[in-house]
Amino acid sequence: METLIDLSKAFGWLAAIIVNLLIAWIVWSLHKKFMNRDDCEANRKADKKERERFIQLLTTHEQAVRELNLRVDQMPHGLDVRLERMDGEQKRMAEEISGLRGIMERVERQVDLLFRGHMKD
Repeated sequence: METLIDLSKAFGWLAAIIVNLLIAWIVWSLHKKFMNRDDCEANRKADKKERERFIQLLTTHEQAVRELNLRVDQMPHGLDVRLERMDGEQKRMAEEISGLRGIMERVERQVDLLFRGHMKD
């Protein structure tokens, strides 16, 4: 027991310094971890400005979408009929082209056979 008392007398100052440094480090860490009021107000103002800018951007976007919808609604409905008619004609032309492709392949086969026949002679 006397050795513990002797140790505390001899190195008590060192233990006090270490405890004080530990407390100072804890206080410093807590100060860095939490935000002070000035920083909080600055961040709130910046967030408010960003939110207002975003709301303004959304309103302009919504207005542009409404204008586009109005333009589409004002288009003549005969245009839809013409577009469908053109779509049908395009499909018909695609079918005709695929039919012509088959005819061309048959003609090429015939030409190849004739060419081979002439090459043998």
